[in-house]
Amino acid sequence: MQPSDPLVVAIPSRDGQALEEMNAMCESPYIIIRRGCRVDCAMKGIWRRRFYPLPPRAYKLLMHFVTHANVVVTEEDLIRIGWPERGAPRANLYSYIHQLRQCIEPNPRHPRWLVTHRGQGYCLRIKAGHDPRTRPSPE
Repeated sequence: MQPSDPLVVAIPSRDGQALEEMNAMCESPYIIIRRGCRVDCAMKGIWRRRFYPLPPRAYKLLMHFVTHANVVVTEEDLIRIGWPERGAPRANLYSYIHQLRQCIEPNPRHPRWLVTHRGQGYCLRIKAGHDPRTRPSPE
């Protein structure tokens, strides 16, 4: 499967999307995050100029951001999602956020898509109005 395949699902712009809907989205090979950047559900990674495979925990966090696009997710919620069995130091979370930004952001030092809301948490910004029938943009 190549990133230019026409089967693409765009992320809906509404808040608080259910896990079942996320799983349904992943029946399609790709979820568009923004132009030129998409999640590959089959390979569990991100395409942006090239493929970035993600470790299972980073992918789990990314999919939570995807299903809660344009909503601020607290650090406590992210730790609970990424480390449900025991929790984790915030440094672990920061490391995974950094890794996701390296894959998603054109300039990770100045994030525009996976942004920090000081004292609140993180938000994956996605523009509303994506057409699910749209082919991925050539890179």
